[in-house]
Amino acid sequence: MRAVCAQSRACAALAFRMAVAAVDIYARLSWPLARAAMRLASLLTQASTDTMSPLLQLPHFGPARVQLAADAAPNFTAAEQLADLEDAEREAVLAGMPEAAVGDIAAWCNSVPVVDVASCTATVQPDGTAAIVAVRLEALLAEEDDEEEGASNASEVPLARLPHWVASSRPTRWWVAITVPAPTDDDPDATTLRALRLVPLSNAQETVAMRVALTADDKARVEGAAAGAAGKALGLQASLVSDTYRMELKAEVA
Repeated sequence: MRAVCAQSRACAALAFRMAVAAVDIYARLSWPLARAAMRLASLLTQASTDTMSPLLQLPHFGPARVQLAADAAPNFTAAEQLADLEDAEREAVLAGMPEAAVGDIAAWCNSVPVVDVASCTATVQPDGTAAIVAVRLEALLAEEDDEEEGASNASEVPLARLPHWVASSRPTRWWVAITVPAPTDDDPDATTLRALRLVPLSNAQETVAMRVALTADDKARVEGAAAGAAGKALGLQASLVSDTYRMELKAEVA
């Protein structure tokens, strides 16, 4: 049995690394393919599949509890949303759970990183060949929020519901992608990727600078734009995608 477990851990670790590498490869082909590889990486970390409820990531949650949650709070579809539920909904979702189990769930929720895109701006280089997009990220670290209880850094992966091969000290990393969104929501595959980087968030504030090469059409749009509005003229969008959680943030580039 130990040999089987060791092999499973080794395979899972290798599969995760391959998924991360696949993101870089697919990024050269299309954004939808790269995004699918990102999702695969997070699913491998969660030991989950697309057909499994994300709520199973919560400690002590099984099929029966997931069904109870669906009945009590229909909009509760992601494990990270538990802390944001109304008090009455949260009490209904956790009804009948022992105090120790509720404590485990609270610890899991507190370990989920709170990340936001504070600002996103583009500056065209003097030669006009590229734009530098600066994405400023803000992360609420757990020790800032609850030092007295000795909470761990919020960028660390919580142990609950994660496979044993994931070390608790491995930081949650984020893909920062600069894209040009599809003209309409009916054709999301038309979104084009212009720049991509995988970064860890070890500080409360982090600025990621990314170079976006400009095409002839880009240059024409920038030339007709007002000063300081290069990002808006280019129609760029920044996306922040976790390699651990099913989390994605978007922000327009100014």
